Amino acid sequence: MKSSSFASILVVVALVAAIYSPSVLGLGTGPGLGTTSPTNSGPVGASEFLSYLRGEGYHVVIANDSQTELSLLSHGNNLLLLIGADDTLSNPELEAISNDYKAGTLSMLIAEGNRSNEALINTALQVSVSGSAIVDPTSPFRNQRVLLVTLGLGTQTQGILDIASPINLGTSTMTAVAKTSSASYDAQDPTAGSRTVVGVETSSGGGRALLVTDSAPFLNYIFGNNSLPVDEKTFDSSMVSWTTNSNTSVRVIYDNLHYATYRPTPGFGLPLGPIIAYGLELGLQEANSYTPSATSSVGSFFGIGGPLVNLGLILLTLLGIYIGVSRTISTEKTGKDDQPPPSIERTIVAESKARLDFLSTSRKRSFYVASLARLYEVLDDVVLRDFGTHLASLDRGRLTSRLGEPKANEAQRLFAQLERIYGYAQGTHRFMFPPIIRWKSKAESMTKQAESFLNELGLTIDAAGSTKTVDGVNAGR
Repeated sequence: MKSSSFASILVVVALVAAIYSPSVLGLGTGPGLGTTSPTNSGPVGASEFLSYLRGEGYHVVIANDSQTELSLLSHGNNLLLLIGADDTLSNPELEAISNDYKAGTLSMLIAEGNRSNEALINTALQVSVSGSAIVDPTSPFRNQRVLLVTLGLGTQTQGILDIASPINLGTSTMTAVAKTSSASYDAQDPTAGSRTVVGVETSSGGGRALLVTDSAPFLNYIFGNNSLPVDEKTFDSSMVSWTTNSNTSVRVIYDNLHYATYRPTPGFGLPLGPIIAYGLELGLQEANSYTPSATSSVGSFFGIGGPLVNLGLILLTLLGIYIGVSRTISTEKTGKDDQPPPSIERTIVAESKARLDFLSTSRKRSFYVASLARLYEVLDDVVLRDFGTHLASLDRGRLTSRLGEPKANEAQRLFAQLERIYGYAQGTHRFMFPPIIRWKSKAESMTKQAESFLNELGLTIDAAGSTKTVDGVNAGR
């Protein structure tokens, strides 16, 4: 088929597909993920926790501006919720909160996912949070930064923290009520030992404060997830009950000021099909604007009416289209195309040496994905044996001290790529981004990098000529 004929077919198919397409032309960015705001109903929002508090009978007031928050703090017995704030408190806010807490008219529940509330924590509670992620090798989750902790506030409850940081109690009066296991460590301190992740304190005036170093327990993707192995709502409820002393008449001030409030961006869409069809209609009308005068001239010449002339022109147009298509595109003779192929094509061409050679050397993408996933498992076993930890939680400092800075950087990049491919092979990642186009060359390159890493440890993938070997993986060949 000629390239011009193929292009003509593509244009026709594209026009038909556009006319019948259900797609729309969107204007506006839509809602997005938003932030941990209580008004955000997305996965990282806290709207379900807000609804839960109101359903339990608490009088919850959303503080959207500094003036409102300062006014609420100065009246009555309050509980301040500061859940995963992104912005720091202003000096008047910091002073008012600290004074009310010391006087006993304010209790606090602070979920510190980062170090934005460091000034408040240092001033009011005399503690600090490093911001370093804790890794617990005893975690039941594949990502060992996801922690399962037990909260000891009266009755013990278990909950999930999705990446938490240790609380440095120092000389403060804060008491630890939830710790990680003795095998855990953090990014700044590789020494194994339990880390405090939830602490409580009571001020001299009777105000209560609870600090948890992760905001995830209050967010929709965990709080509203009924498939978790623990009851996260009970975990959160025990923290709220302790800070309010089980008094639902306490006014709850939910801070919605120190992070971007969730506001969906307005957007709308225009249907694509009708727009394309209307454009074609206008084009045809413009192209055939001469038709009325032409048909009247032909009709007057032959002495026949306008409708018959229009019908004749339509038939001639259709005939011309048929002849043009049959001559330029459908050049083959009419015949049946469902006949079985001749026996020579099945027995000789399909079994030719060239085809057999191709089948013996070509590999599908699934072959390379499975091979690289197996390579990841082998390296994970090697790292667990030599370093005492899994590949995903291998500390950068230990790797650098063993291999040196340049080779440690290369090994870290290799581990990150293999972990991404391993997740894709296991089905935890549905898409590969950035995508891998040439799997064979990628597998060969990563196999060579893995061999170089193993050589530094005195091991090898290829058993030939070596006294120390690992489980054989030869992904590139």
